[in-house]
Amino acid sequence: MRNTLLALFVLVGCSPQHDVGILLGPDKDTLTQGFRCYRDNPPTELMFQRSVVGNLVKFSLVIDLITIDDGFPGCRGEELVQACLETGACKIYTAQGRYCQDITVPLSEIDLSNPAAVIHYIGATLRAQDPIIADDPPDVPTVIRAVASLQTCAEIAASPDYPLLDADSALGCAYSCPALLDQVNGTISLSLDSLSTHCEQLVRACAGFPRAPI
Repeated sequence: MRNTLLALFVLVGCSPQHDVGILLGPDKDTLTQGFRCYRDNPPTELMFQRSVVGNLVKFSLVIDLITIDDGFPGCRGEELVQACLETGACKIYTAQGRYCQDITVPLSEIDLSNPAAVIHYIGATLRAQDPIIADDPPDVPTVIRAVASLQTCAEIAASPDYPLLDADSALGCAYSCPALLDQVNGTISLSLDSLSTHCEQLVRACAGFPRAPI
C-alpha cells in the first residue's frame, strides 16, 4: 500500500489496530482531477504552475479530517453542502492537530506540466517519513480532504481563520466520501466532483470547505 504511486500516507491507526491509506485518485495509477485543474486565467496554465518561485517549486500539502454530526451524507458536492453549510454539523477535526508538510523542489527536478509526476515526487518524499496523520480518528462520519496550497505550514497554523484554509491559495484539492474510519481497512480514494479540467473554482471551494460550498 505504501509503495504504490499515489497511496501517499498512512492516515490513521484505528482500533483494532489497522492502517488506512490515502489514494489521490480512483486507483493507484490515476491522479484525481482535483490536482490536474487549469486556471481560469490563463486557461492554458495548470493551477500548480502558480507554485514556481524563481528556480524552485514551493507549496504545502495539508490533510484534514472533517467530521459530520447528525447524519451520513453521500459523496456528491450538493449532498455535502446540504449537510454542512449553515448547519454547524461539519467541523475540521483538531483533536490531534492537522497534517501539513512544506514541499520545496528545484524546478529542474520536476515537470509541473505533469501533475502525476508532482504527486509521485511528493508521495516518495512523504512515504520515507512514514507519517501517521491521526492515531485516534473520530468515531463519526468523516471526510478526508487533501489540499495543495501556496500557504506555508507556518502561515496556515498562524492564520486567524485556523483551521480554515485560504481558498484563493489552493493549487489542488480532493476529498473522500464520508466514512467511519474504524471500519475501513485498506485505502480510501479522494477525488473532486468535476467533469472538466477547467475547475479552478471547484478547487477553491473544496479547499475552503466547510466555509464555502464544494
